[in-house]
Amino acid sequence: MEKASFKFRLIKAKYIYRLLGTIIGGFALLISLLFIESFFLIKNSSYIESATFFIILLIVMICGYCVFKIIQSTRQGRETVTLSPSGIQSKVFGDIPYAKIHSYWIDLKFTWLNWDNPAPGLKIRLKNNTLIAYDLLSKNNEEGKQEAEVYFSFVLQFMDQMKALDTQGELYESYFKALAKIEKARKRKNNPPVYLYAILLFVFGLILFLTALVR
Repeated sequence: MEKASFKFRLIKAKYIYRLLGTIIGGFALLISLLFIESFFLIKNSSYIESATFFIILLIVMICGYCVFKIIQSTRQGRETVTLSPSGIQSKVFGDIPYAKIHSYWIDLKFTWLNWDNPAPGLKIRLKNNTLIAYDLLSKNNEEGKQEAEVYFSFVLQFMDQMKALDTQGELYESYFKALAKIEKARKRKNNPPVYLYAILLFVFGLILFLTALVR
């Protein structure tokens, strides 16, 4: 195998998940407190007020931290990665010999947040249990499309190299599962799932309903 280099931008998608989870979970807790105070007629509402203040403060702190980490990852995530016969030379993660890789898989969760250029996440588990996550951050323009194609090429060539080195067939099933997920990611372009809209509408409607009840 000849050396092949790829350039693209990474983002730590886990902080986006945490941000969304904090916002949704925080609103659910606040509405639950309003519901409890209104329907169970708690006499001493100072506890409810204190709990509400604490939850709002916690939401603001967690959201602020997640936003900071997202911005930080976008600035630090300019990746130049080279695949060689011996391993991966990464600007972000350093040198990763293939011999130290325990397993890998494809993650499709982040494709819902990047509909214009949906790209699967590549997760690599090392033998020392370190997790290396590749999640693409691309612009919604022609440059972003080209960057997404470069990223896809990187993922596919990495998988092909791991398949070639898998003489005992330990990752045989993983390879074909990953290929199927990559094809699924390509089909998601500009085509977000209908049930995602349904879930968002349901949550929004539930919030409005509970808010009307506790007035």
